[in-house]
Amino acid sequence: MRLLRIVALIEGLSFLLLLFVAVPLKHLAGIAEPVLILGPLHGIAFLAYVRLVSRLAIEQDWPRRRALRLAAAGLIPFGALFALRSLPSE
Repeated sequence: MRLLRIVALIEGLSFLLLLFVAVPLKHLAGIAEPVLILGPLHGIAFLAYVRLVSRLAIEQDWPRRRALRLAAAGLIPFGALFALRSLPSE
């Protein structure tokens, strides 16, 4: 579960950087490169997060509701970290 927490942090940070740094730079300053870099990095981080949630849900026989809630939380900046608080600590 430690790996899930780390990936959730990376996913949340990349999402915030994308939304509040890269996108404004693209639209306000005409600098598209940060979006071209952070967009795919965030996509990979999000897919890694969802994959880890799926794998842990199967391995640890989580209720479907918990797995769906954790996966959906990845759509909100740092939502995954808040959702992970409901899991037992290591």
